[in-house]
Amino acid sequence: MTYSGVDGDYDGCLENVNPEVFGMDLKAVKPLYIVTKRSDGERIYLCDFCGYETRYKNVVTDHVRKHTGERPFVCPYCDFRCSQKPNWRRHIRRIHVGKPYYLNDPSSLPRERVPRIDFNCSMCDYSSSVPGAELVHMSIHLNDTI
Repeated sequence: MTYSGVDGDYDGCLENVNPEVFGMDLKAVKPLYIVTKRSDGERIYLCDFCGYETRYKNVVTDHVRKHTGERPFVCPYCDFRCSQKPNWRRHIRRIHVGKPYYLNDPSSLPRERVPRIDFNCSMCDYSSSVPGAELVHMSIHLNDTI
């Protein structure tokens, strides 16, 4: 059985982590999730707080942060903090993209996505970027004329 911690940046051995990062003696800290194998050989990550299990290390890492309150993703422009990177990216896109301080260094943050529209119906206001959607949509107009 292998023990790991919240950030997952080490090989499961608490001795390989810099104790100054956490400000405490890590040997006295209980592991936050357990890695085990089922009888079929599948690796399972178990939350040591509630018993939640998953096959994916990143999922259990995010889950454990609910128990610990850890919020490692910090917005460089305001006091916003969160436990998951997608939420951090969404915050920056919604709140800070296009602001003067963001425009100084846009390469350091995610790019704003622009929706791609491939089909605009000439008979109504419908538009879609899904391949083949125009055929399904045009059948509505064909049924109206019959």
